[in-house]
Amino acid sequence: MMPKTIRLAIIQFARDRFHPDKNIRRMKNFLRCVEGADLVCLPEAWVVLKMIDRHEEKKLIQEFAEIAAAGKFALVTGGLFIFQGTGFRIQGSGFKIKDSKEKIYDTNPKHKISDFRHQASEFNSKFKIQNSKLSISAPRTAHHAPEIKDVCHVIGSDGKLIGTVEKIFPSFPLGERNYCMPGSRLPIFEVAGAKVGIAICVDLFYPELCRSLAMRGAEVILNPSNIPESRLPLWHALVQARAAENTVFTVFVSNTHTEYPDNRPVRGGSIVAAPWGDVLYRAGKAEKILYVNLDLNQVYETRKRWRYLDDIKEIKIRKSGRIIRK
Repeated sequence: MMPKTIRLAIIQFARDRFHPDKNIRRMKNFLRCVEGADLVCLPEAWVVLKMIDRHEEKKLIQEFAEIAAAGKFALVTGGLFIFQGTGFRIQGSGFKIKDSKEKIYDTNPKHKISDFRHQASEFNSKFKIQNSKLSISAPRTAHHAPEIKDVCHVIGSDGKLIGTVEKIFPSFPLGERNYCMPGSRLPIFEVAGAKVGIAICVDLFYPELCRSLAMRGAEVILNPSNIPESRLPLWHALVQARAAENTVFTVFVSNTHTEYPDNRPVRGGSIVAAPWGDVLYRAGKAEKILYVNLDLNQVYETRKRWRYLDDIKEIKIRKSGRIIRK
C-alpha cells in the first residue's frame, strides 16, 4: 500500500485533578465532537491518577469503541493505570504503594475515610489512621500483590481493540515505580493506514525505545503525556530530536489547565514535529481538539536524504567500542 495523508486529531484536555468520573464523561463528549479524523490520540493520565480495575477497563474501552466506530476513527487512549490482577482500587493522587509491605498510603485530604474503610473490608484487610495518614494493609499473599501498569489501548475505526502498549519505564523522579510496574509491550500498529508506534510520557527520554519503533517500521510516534509547564522547552526539544533522528512524525499530546502530582501547573503545549525535526503545529494552552494532516510520503522523502536508520543497520558496536561493518 502506498503511503498516504492521514488526518490526526489530538485532544488537549483540561482534566479535573480530583474528579475522575467527571473527566471520563467530558472525554466521551469530546470524542463525540471529533469530525473527519482518521486517528485520535488522547494524553496520558487524562482520567487523573485513578486505578482502574479489569471490569472498569472493559466497560470504558467498550464505550470508547462504540464512539470510535460511530465516528469512523481509530483511537489511542493515552495512558490509564490498570490493575493487572487482584488488588486495591484507590482514586485520586497523593498515595504510594510499598510492595515490600503491601501497604497503600493516602495523604489527599479530599478523600473520605469511609471510602477507604469500605475498600479495605472488601479485601479482608486492616485499616488504620496514624499521624494523619491512612494506611490499608493487605494479607501477604500473591493474590493481593498490587500489580498496576500504565496502559494505552489502540482501538480501530471498526470499534475493535487492536492491542495495547505499556509504559516501559515508570517515572522514577515522580515516584511512579512505587506503585506502577515496568511495562513489557511496545508493538507497532497498522492503524488508519499508517504504521504507528507509541511511547508513553517519559519513555520518550529513552532514545533506544523510539529507535526500536522506527527500525520496526513506524512512520508516526505518538507520545501521550502529562507534562508540567516548566518542562515544556525540554520536552519540545526531545520531540524534535526523536522526530529528526528517526525520520518519523512525532506527536506530543498533553493535558492542560490542571496540575502535576507535585502541584506544578500543566498548561498544554502539545506539538507535532515533522520527520526533519521542524515543529509543524503548536497547541498553545487552550483546551481543544487539534487537527493535523500528516503526509506519510514525507517520511520516505526525508529518508532518501537522511539515511540514519539505514546507516545504523549496517554496523555492530562491540563492548570495546570497535565498530564492525555488517
